[in-house]
Amino acid sequence: MVFLWNNAATGQQITVNEPGDYMVGVTGRCLSAQASVTVGTENCTTSLTMPNVFTPNGDGVNDTFGPIVEGVPQGFEMEIRNRWGQVLFTSTQVGNGWTGRAGGEVVPDGTYFWEVHYKERLPEGSMVPKELSGHLMLLGSR
Repeated sequence: MVFLWNNAATGQQITVNEPGDYMVGVTGRCLSAQASVTVGTENCTTSLTMPNVFTPNGDGVNDTFGPIVEGVPQGFEMEIRNRWGQVLFTSTQVGNGWTGRAGGEVVPDGTYFWEVHYKERLPEGSMVPKELSGHLMLLGSR
């Protein structure tokens, strides 16, 4: 089967980050189908919270550090720094968390600092810039 989305993607599924109309056409041997869906954000608020501990030990639980979100924050940016202020990790994707590595190497257990910038959607639909910062404890690195 061949899948073709209106955004030129060709996989069986896509990730939707913006409101809009999404359409897919599917063709294959003895098959031709089309479907569409409208994704909206009316009355949808955004909230973002950050954990304070993570354990990147490869056990599949808390192996990455990143935000816990509801809604779709816009303009997301996250930085992780060590105690000397050196940037160890940056991300502009909410789902792209820090794995406890810097420069390809595992960092030692300890306290690290994070800063997040994003725009929060309020119930009436307006967007408000937000800046959050704090610290995290990395435990049980590989």
